[in-house]
Amino acid sequence: NLKNVSRTDTAEVNTNTALTEQIKETNIIALFEQYLALPDGGDDDGFIRANAIVKAITVALTEQPESSQELSDYLLSYNPNTQQFERIFTLVTSLPSSYANELLSGMASALLGISGSVKQSQYLRLVGASNNYLADEQTLNAIVGIATFEASSLENKNRALDLIDYHHVDEQVREQITNDLTGLLEINDSNDRQQVFVQLIKFSNPQQRENIALDFISNARDSRLQQQIFNELSAGTIVRSEAIKQALIYSASDFNNPIKAEAKQLLLDIFTISNEEYRDINQL
Repeated sequence: NLKNVSRTDTAEVNTNTALTEQIKETNIIALFEQYLALPDGGDDDGFIRANAIVKAITVALTEQPESSQELSDYLLSYNPNTQQFERIFTLVTSLPSSYANELLSGMASALLGISGSVKQSQYLRLVGASNNYLADEQTLNAIVGIATFEASSLENKNRALDLIDYHHVDEQVREQITNDLTGLLEINDSNDRQQVFVQLIKFSNPQQRENIALDFISNARDSRLQQQIFNELSAGTIVRSEAIKQALIYSASDFNNPIKAEAKQLLLDIFTISNEEYRDINQL
């Protein structure tokens, strides 16, 4: 075992040294191409080479200032939904933080104001990898702009909304967001509709959340969204009001209601109920 470790260490040193020597003759794009050519989940030799390439890229960024722009152009030439973008992006974020943060920030800045779904998606991935994007007003405004832009794809709207919270935007912007999301609840795809619903709850105020819950509990038009309401009630995101309790009691007493059993269990689990209500619920 010790002999194997020694051989592995020696191989890694030799590989790193060889690549470092080649760096003056190999531009940063060629190094990335070598990295992309490595198989996923490779053997020890592949891991050693991947590690060496990362180190060589770091050297290139230090010794060749123009490499940063070349790398940015290279990454942004790929659609963010491709495996190539994902692997390059992962590699960039694995670089020493001083390089990674500068690269990510520079690429994100270059995309500001550029329209198009692909560029929006790239921008959101880049800023989302930064630890302090919410501290920058320009970045926050850009994220909000994508979230509220009518022509933004649903995927990008969701990505943008995932990056911000209720308290990051003012009441006027929240109203714009919730109005937009309310209109999107009519989309056909149930998975997309549930994602929209989660965002709607997130950006609604407490009274709006209660009204939404009452509407969907009383109107059994989407069982998945009703279940999401139950999850939000359990988590305390939606207030457990008397009005909601009565709506659940009504649903639990309706033998034709598909959420009858769930409504009953929720009442017993998280609501404060009287002895009389307890007896009535257990008789349902």
